[in-house]
Amino acid sequence: MVRLAMNQTFKHPKEIKTGVKYETKLETARRLRVSIRTIENWVQSGRLPMAKIGRRCLFDPEAVDQAIQGWTLNLVTATQRSSDLLHGGAR
Repeated sequence: MVRLAMNQTFKHPKEIKTGVKYETKLETARRLRVSIRTIENWVQSGRLPMAKIGRRCLFDPEAVDQAIQGWTLNLVTATQRSSDLLHGGAR
């Protein structure tokens, strides 16, 4: 059985994307230059998509990059809003 961290379950392993080289937790942590614990925290909070096959946690690098890109966009938007508040509203 294959289970995703986002509470999605595959009924059959063939439903996983084929042709994708999935990364382990350690490989993902090294690529992103963060600790394994940080990866675990992001998965637990639902911020990082993860496929679980048996006891193995696997990550689709493309999905991880898309998730992180979304965080960056949200951060820029939040920073702009803070700046607008500090400078008396939109210019």
